[in-house]
Amino acid sequence: MTLFKSEVQPKEKKIIKEMLDKYIIKNMNDWSGVNADLIITDPPFGIEFSGKPTNYHRNVNNVVDGYVEWSVSEYGKKIQELLECIKRNLRKNGQALIFSGWNN
Repeated sequence: MTLFKSEVQPKEKKIIKEMLDKYIIKNMNDWSGVNADLIITDPPFGIEFSGKPTNYHRNVNNVVDGYVEWSVSEYGKKIQELLECIKRNLRKNGQALIFSGWNN
C-alpha cells in the first residue's frame, strides 16, 4: 500500500508527512489534550512469551523502533496508565479500540 498517489504534489506530501509526524507518539504519557474521536491501540502482551517463533509470526522488520514487551509484573500498572491516557484524551462520545491477547 502506498500512502501517496502519484498526483499528490510535493507541497501536499510535505503537509501530510508533517501531520503524520505530529501524531506519532513514542510515550503515551506525552499525549495530552488530543480530544480524539477514536483511539486505536495494541499494547504489548504483558506475558513472558516463550512460544515457538513459528507460532508468533513476528517479522522483526515490521516492529517499530523502541518497542518493548511489558513484563508480567508491570502489566497491570501499564494498562492502568493506558486507560487513564485514553480517558484524558478521548472526546466525550469518542471510542477506544484496544487489541489484547497474543493469539487469534
